[in-house]
Amino acid sequence: MGNLRLSASIQSWAETEDEKIYAKMQALGYTGLEILPERVFPEETYAHLTGATLFTGYLYQSFGLRIAGLSPVLRGQGKAATNPFDQEMQEDAIAAACRFAASCHCNTLVMECETLPEERFLNTCGLLVSQYNCTLVLEPKADLSVLMLCRYVKMLGIPGLAVCLNVGTMLAGGEKTTDLIEYLPLISHVRICEPDLGAIQPHSIHRELALLLKGLGYQGWITVQMNPADAELTEKSLEYVAETFA
Repeated sequence: MGNLRLSASIQSWAETEDEKIYAKMQALGYTGLEILPERVFPEETYAHLTGATLFTGYLYQSFGLRIAGLSPVLRGQGKAATNPFDQEMQEDAIAAACRFAASCHCNTLVMECETLPEERFLNTCGLLVSQYNCTLVLEPKADLSVLMLCRYVKMLGIPGLAVCLNVGTMLAGGEKTTDLIEYLPLISHVRICEPDLGAIQPHSIHRELALLLKGLGYQGWITVQMNPADAELTEKSLEYVAETFA
């Protein structure tokens, strides 16, 4: 069984702790960092293409970390446009996120979904992200389950779309890893988090998921996500996930 690639969301700690946490991640064997683009570049975020490339180089040269994904993208864009002008704005937003991702040498865009996005919108997304060799990963939130989203994406069959297996969502809804086996080809991102985004707690689903993903040769990222916590709590969560999924 191969090793799983570990990453963590930059939202899981305070900005003042960045370099300390990066160094800890490197020591634990993490090789990816999922970023919030607006945290790295608060103003005119997606215009900073050169800056994105420089930031990516700094992370890799200093800490051996690659950009594992951009999240969340297209905030509030989960439903189809109702007029051509809105459609054009959506297409511009998708293209801008794809160009920024390319500058980060990253091909994963994570979009949060509280309801099932409309097919027309997803068709637009799939076409555009495929042109940029990117994948739009749909992450279930609120009452939307991982299984429900997997079934929807499989039914649509739109290229360029995938699903994020959000463990916090699974825990909240009582979902089991065995329910998702047939849909694993649709899953390109895994998020280890709690339903309330608190510090990561031990759950049997973590070990089950680690064995399943390793056994099936999963190639995507395993990403830790929390609400911003102090460095000690963050490091303990990173240590637990590294020990469980390494």
